[in-house]
Amino acid sequence: MNLFAISGLLIILSSALMAVFVFWKSKDKATRILWPLLCICIILWGVITYKTSTVTSIDQALFWWNLLYIGPIFVPVIFYHFIYSFLKLSKKINKYILVASYFLALFFTIISLIFPKVFFGNLTIFFDYIYSPIINPKNIVFFIFYFTFYWALLSYAFWQLILAFKNSTGILRNQLKYFLLGSAVGWAGPHGFFVMAANINIYPYSNFLLIIYPIIFAYAILKYQLMDISIIIKKAFFYSIGIALAAGLIVGVSFLSSWFTERIHGFQSWVVPLIAGTSAFIVGRIFWHKSKEVDKLKYEFITVAAHKLRTPLTKVKWALEALSEEVPGAGKKLISEAKKANAQTIELTDELLTVSKADADKIKYQLKPADLEMIAQDVINDLENQIRTKNIKLVFNFEKNLPRVNVDQLRISSVIQILLENAILYTKDEIKINIDSHKDSVVLHIEDNGIGIKKEDQPYIFSRFYRSHEAYLTETEGTGIGLFLAKSMIDKHDGTIGVRSEGKGKGSIFWFKLPVV
Repeated sequence: MNLFAISGLLIILSSALMAVFVFWKSKDKATRILWPLLCICIILWGVITYKTSTVTSIDQALFWWNLLYIGPIFVPVIFYHFIYSFLKLSKKINKYILVASYFLALFFTIISLIFPKVFFGNLTIFFDYIYSPIINPKNIVFFIFYFTFYWALLSYAFWQLILAFKNSTGILRNQLKYFLLGSAVGWAGPHGFFVMAANINIYPYSNFLLIIYPIIFAYAILKYQLMDISIIIKKAFFYSIGIALAAGLIVGVSFLSSWFTERIHGFQSWVVPLIAGTSAFIVGRIFWHKSKEVDKLKYEFITVAAHKLRTPLTKVKWALEALSEEVPGAGKKLISEAKKANAQTIELTDELLTVSKADADKIKYQLKPADLEMIAQDVINDLENQIRTKNIKLVFNFEKNLPRVNVDQLRISSVIQILLENAILYTKDEIKINIDSHKDSVVLHIEDNGIGIKKEDQPYIFSRFYRSHEAYLTETEGTGIGLFLAKSMIDKHDGTIGVRSEGKGKGSIFWFKLPVV
């Protein structure tokens, strides 16, 4: 077994795991289809890598190049298609590029199947065991394919990602950062083959980069919910991963140890197993700590839910007790307060149950056209007493003739209430509330001049149970669940939520954006 063949087997394994994982966990239909298809195309490249470095004749190698090169042909197109869907590219030019790319990919596939020597040229053996095409100027179709797909189309796709990264904030910015990094690493992988196909005698070590890119994407999924995949880490999940890693390590260590021992004079066979064992121990420790952390979060969730439900229930109790002592004229207002508190209890209970369930899509949102300014004003009126008690100055800036948004009013009221209550709690003496339109969206900003948020805390601020150290010192009874629920509700409206802060003590701006009707 040679090193190039080993890289092929590892590409097959890593991409297969990534395909199954995204298909299993993603809730977005386009992602569930496009990303596994992308991984399948990369798997085909892994099979080509393995077979063309283990066969014993040019005819056998040409058979595998001819049979499976559909993967390398379609992978740039599906990658662009995924970005088109992931970034929601709306300009017509992007759609035209997508359609044209699929037609070109089909054309190149037909040429490679019917006229393989016209497409690939002649095969030559490199390094005594790798059968690779040698592309010459006569292979004009291959040159068109290579520069159209692997330079022009990929460059445009990366440009769209960079533009989106520049215009993003919060967790989306971190998602795009790792998406760019993982994509750059992955696409650098096959170019070692193209260098070799140009008859340049450089060993294609870059093929191993196709094994690294799934690791980068997996990290981004676990830490930043890339592709909107939210992972609840369970022991069973880690046991499965641990078994897969152990099996992969055993196979990989045996191959690598033998390969290095045969080719490097004086290399000790125990070095690779030692490195692999140490790495496995470190990974195992991380998994174990994460598993223990989740057990703790389960307990905290139950405690927090019980504690937070007491507040609205107490309001109901006080209102009803006071109602029995008041004259009938004042009874109407007290009854109204009791109804509001009751509604808060029901809503909070529903949302807390949503957090504890894996299938959050069962909650039905009743979306209707509404005026975001009116919804915000109602929430402000409800929190008037809290604002007055803290002597907070409110500054409004609502754009005139705002377009209506399609929302579930109860949920959006809850989002505004969560953000405004946070601002009231953590500000010094002033809150600015802005609502304006931007392209096809309406954006609400709530700005305070309070404790601020450190840069390192901002990527996690909408995570479940997360609270910064400064927030905990200011309000010890907080739960870290409000902003998580706010993001969950905004996501259900196909909106975006984020935060901006220059750091500790410099205030914060929480914002969300909703599409117009």
